[in-house]
Amino acid sequence: MTKTPTDINKAYLTWQALTHGPRHIVGELVRDNFGRVTFRYLAGPDLEEAKKQGFKGHTAFPLDTGKLYKENALEVFAARLPDRSRGDFKEFLSYWEIEDPNADTFTLLVLSGARLPTDNYELIASHEEFDSCEFLSDLAGIPYAEKKDRLDLPEGTPLELKRDSQNQYDSYAVSVYYHGKRLGYLKKVCSRDVAKAIERGVVVKAEVRRIVQNGIVKSVLLKIRIG
Repeated sequence: MTKTPTDINKAYLTWQALTHGPRHIVGELVRDNFGRVTFRYLAGPDLEEAKKQGFKGHTAFPLDTGKLYKENALEVFAARLPDRSRGDFKEFLSYWEIEDPNADTFTLLVLSGARLPTDNYELIASHEEFDSCEFLSDLAGIPYAEKKDRLDLPEGTPLELKRDSQNQYDSYAVSVYYHGKRLGYLKKVCSRDVAKAIERGVVVKAEVRRIVQNGIVKSVLLKIRIG
């Protein structure tokens, strides 16, 4: 099955204690066949580790793994998106390569991640049910020493992906390399989708889309193609 943006119906809510720390999957946002959106916390090792690091739940949803939140789930996360009437909304669409300016709110959330500078949440879409897809994701785990150096890789530069099954934070970890030098890792959820594809023998490619740097490397946006 080949994925289109409107086919994505699930994204995981991730949280990290620090801007450079490991990311934890704490919940999921799901859209059903009728367009209804719900949120729930996901019980498991990731949530427990997040709680040890200070996670107390999203302010809009008390931390209860036995509850399915049906009211205002979409509206709560939609508040993280730029208003469509703002002048920079077109820049937002361009950055995340969203071609349809009328894309629905759920699609905007899962394609962009809906990050804010004021907290450490990010929505990461699940692509595991698709045989062929492509998506954007920021590079994670850039070594601090590397951030202090310029990274002059033009758009379209191909990168190499390698499984890192010994990683202590993510059993599905995938490292990103350029000419034998490790630049960082794929984010959780993305790493799982890519790792499973690699294990199935599916071709997975990665390339640089853009690099934001001002004295230090702030972010590296990747495009990942599966199949």
